[in-house]
Amino acid sequence: MPAVGDRVVLILDDVEGVVTGVSRPGWFMVDLDGYDAPIEFQASELHVLAASSAQPALTQLDDAVLQANGWTITTHTRKTGGQAGGTYQTWLPPRGRKALRSRVEVRRYLASQQRSAPPTPTPAAAL
Repeated sequence: MPAVGDRVVLILDDVEGVVTGVSRPGWFMVDLDGYDAPIEFQASELHVLAASSAQPALTQLDDAVLQANGWTITTHTRKTGGQAGGTYQTWLPPRGRKALRSRVEVRRYLASQQRSAPPTPTPAAAL
């Protein structure tokens, strides 16, 4: 069961956030990464991340670095539904065709690019 201050991930959307409060028994207010206001979730929709496994979250400060490296960051405004008027962001990599919907996805994308990069050759002078 989550507690206020816990870092959690949504089970279905794979978006991370921090529990900011309890709205009613079994329901929690979560400040999701990349969203303007906390959103209410049922405990069964959340998975608490272990403190040791949680990587540092990307922040708005990281967005400036991403943009400087060719990323496109777009802010969208919801037009309908309970969150109408609220905003969210999408991140498009420099050579990517699929927009990423959260900073968690951006972090995973960056990690996958590092794993798939060919190893850098060792200069002959270093041998």
